[in-house]
Amino acid sequence: MKINRVDVYNKCSGHCAYCGKNITIKEMQVDHVKPLYRNDKDETLVVWGVERGTDDMDNLNPSCVRCNKWKSTFSLEMFREVVQNSINRLERDTPNFRLAKDYGLLNVTENKVIFYFEKHFNDE
Repeated sequence: MKINRVDVYNKCSGHCAYCGKNITIKEMQVDHVKPLYRNDKDETLVVWGVERGTDDMDNLNPSCVRCNKWKSTFSLEMFREVVQNSINRLERDTPNFRLAKDYGLLNVTENKVIFYFEKHFNDE
């Protein structure tokens, strides 16, 4: 099935479905909400605990390059966890982050990660 990039782009009105960043159709990458695992020759429906996706429109989201790279083959909940744990990784691994935090240059909040499409387009 051929993917209609314009239809995917319009799903979130020109925004990344995950972070909400404005993207052009040229910048957009088409993300499979449930990944395809194209290089996996096994035709099973579940790979690594994640249901195999399809090219159906309800499984496609517009994504910026950064979100598509980070989401990779994760399920939505796995990706949400990766984003949610970003602050902990920065705190642990990045001295500049800790310095900026200690000097009050950053306000770290404990917000639950809610993807852009969940806030704006979930009841379609």
